[in-house]
Amino acid sequence: MKRAEPVQIELNDSVAAVGPAVAAGVASKAQPLCSRLVRAAGAVLALPPAPLPGLKEELAAGAQDLHRAGLTCLAGDAVAARAHLDAAQAARTSSEERVDKLLFGTAAD
Repeated sequence: MKRAEPVQIELNDSVAAVGPAVAAGVASKAQPLCSRLVRAAGAVLALPPAPLPGLKEELAAGAQDLHRAGLTCLAGDAVAARAHLDAAQAARTSSEERVDKLLFGTAAD
């Protein structure tokens, strides 16, 4: 889990950085941010197995969509990138409770 934390933080930071550019429709001007998102999502997808069954999958929820968002952003397609960002956000939000249950045996308040 200690290896996953900095990777997850970088993913969150890269999403926060690229989101406004994509929302404004300027994906083509956000090339470094898009590249950062591709790298961060790829790093999450490449994490080794977690100690608890199902934890890696939950921690990686939405990462595939974030990777696609970065790639479509690099291609200058802000509309597709936004759609992938939205799908990733939905997947990540729905996985939060399952991660809490895996880690703590209960949902967080």
